[in-house]
Amino acid sequence: MYPNLESYVYNPSNFNVIYNPAMPVCCSLVGEKRQLEPGLMITVLGRCHPYIEQGSTQSFRVDFFNGECEHYGGGAENIAFHFNPRFENRSGMIIMNSCEYGQWGQEIRPFERPFPFRSGGNFRLTFKVETEHFEVQIDGQHLCQFRHRYNFYNIRRMHISGRLDIDQIKFEMVGGGMPRYIMGPQLPYYEYLPQLSERPHDIAMVGTVRYPFVEYFAINLASSEQGRFRCESEFNNIPIHVSIRAQQGQIVRNTKNYGNWGQEETDLNGPFEFQPGQRFFLMLSIRPDCFSVQINGRFGFAYRHRLSWQSIDSLQIYGSVDLSEIRIQPV
Repeated sequence: MYPNLESYVYNPSNFNVIYNPAMPVCCSLVGEKRQLEPGLMITVLGRCHPYIEQGSTQSFRVDFFNGECEHYGGGAENIAFHFNPRFENRSGMIIMNSCEYGQWGQEIRPFERPFPFRSGGNFRLTFKVETEHFEVQIDGQHLCQFRHRYNFYNIRRMHISGRLDIDQIKFEMVGGGMPRYIMGPQLPYYEYLPQLSERPHDIAMVGTVRYPFVEYFAINLASSEQGRFRCESEFNNIPIHVSIRAQQGQIVRNTKNYGNWGQEETDLNGPFEFQPGQRFFLMLSIRPDCFSVQINGRFGFAYRHRLSWQSIDSLQIYGSVDLSEIRIQPV
């Protein structure tokens, strides 16, 4: 748990993550300017309480505001965006609104499609600040928009409360474009991604190490010769190979060049964090100067390129893990 969310500061790598916060959450926005601004994206991974549709409180809410949080004896004077899923009837509804100088505006109920939240269900809720509106996604799919009603640049805080638990809140600037999500990918996983050779990318993975752990968890950022090859045994060139070996407590990095493997690297900054049954968050960053990995929000290692990063055009994942999602983000 994180009793003091104010201790989180801006991370120059353009994202910051809060893990398993106690409810209710009230925290400052994270970013270079610590305020709402176009390009800021906030992603909430959580789950609704079982039987949320029963009892006196049948909803949860997310507010972007300034002022003092009501849970600390204050009151939000201005709420730029109030997002409120309600389980009050069989079909459910979403209420959106804003509050300026203590006065609520007109409610908006954004759609007639099926209610996207379910009792006891996991969700990924994403808010992206655009110049004219907030864009809201649920599980990687567009949900709704809420047009800005007044100058939002002074909004510096975020509040989440209600009948839900949160695994993670992530703040990031995404000027390079919207991310793409692959939900519940089945392993072995392969995808031809020629865009990886065109610009730097971040690839994030959320998953759980299987118990028992019977096979290495491996990631290949490979050259597939325009999709001709699809697995490790076929690739002639693998610029970046990462093999996570729970039984040995090692993360091995290497490069395959014209069919020949190079020297392995195993140095790790910090403890080995992949144990059978353990949930993990992995961030792979492909940059022109090097490849680096963050594990559960902490720097793990860097790997200097032995082959050109622009030869990478495919992603392969296999081994003893279950992935709940993959996120591919141009930067």
